[in-house]
Amino acid sequence: MRKKCHVILVWLSIACFSCIVAAAHADEIRETVFDVSPQRCVTLRQGQPCFVRVHFEWQSTEILDLCVYGLTNEKLKCWTSSSGGSTVLPQTLPGTTEYILINSEGVELNRATVAVSWVYRKKRSKRRWRLF
Repeated sequence: MRKKCHVILVWLSIACFSCIVAAAHADEIRETVFDVSPQRCVTLRQGQPCFVRVHFEWQSTEILDLCVYGLTNEKLKCWTSSSGGSTVLPQTLPGTTEYILINSEGVELNRATVAVSWVYRKKRSKRRWRLF
């Protein structure tokens, strides 16, 4: 009798674990994938803005109305009744910039970042004292 109860508990545990994994997988399937490229922009000197053409691409299992927002919540591009989309936009990045994918209800679906780096550090100005 005791062995039977133990076997039943093991099977119930496996069944519950399977349900949890299936639910987690269903949430992942509904997730909206959002990619930007390049993921890094390089300037010559520290502090200079980075000029780059950013490729935005998103994909979802659902039909959505959404927009990509950039620096200072600026709306860059919108799609209506679509399950995916892509665009290339010229950008001037003052520093590392985060892009946000937001649906028509204002819910944030995903984020992507373009990091800005530089080749040379900003030169410190030398103070030269002159008498005349």
